[in-house]
Amino acid sequence: MILKNHPKRWLVVWGMVFPDIAILGLGSFLLLKGNLHVFKPLLQQLYSVPLVPFIDTAFHSLIIWIILFLVFFINHFVNAKWFFFGVFSHIGIDILTHKHFIPRYLWPISDTSISGLIDYRTLLFMAIDILLLLSFTFWSIKKLINIKNDLH
Repeated sequence: MILKNHPKRWLVVWGMVFPDIAILGLGSFLLLKGNLHVFKPLLQQLYSVPLVPFIDTAFHSLIIWIILFLVFFINHFVNAKWFFFGVFSHIGIDILTHKHFIPRYLWPISDTSISGLIDYRTLLFMAIDILLLLSFTFWSIKKLINIKNDLH
């Protein structure tokens, strides 16, 4: 990996996760509350909740992220570029892999959706995605434990 030993790689990783954070958080909350049924397609249920398609589109809008990037760049938040690298990587991967539940990536300028080349719901893609998410979770926990140990 290009950023393997880069000190700001954690910003890239958080940026790659961030566009899905609202949907993952809301989905987890509704699942724990019992408002979603585990044995039914979760995304279909989640997208039937009011505001979910809007939130997902806003968090995946290239227009919004470009504006935020420019605001951070103009204000000299130099390290934010690593976070935005992650966000733009996430959106790029989504553009290639979303054939269903497609955000409008150019919102609010355009409501056009871009259908991906690969369906992210295939077993192989989902297995890789879940393994990467679990790796990220364990990596984050390990990092937090190391930070806690360094403080003592």
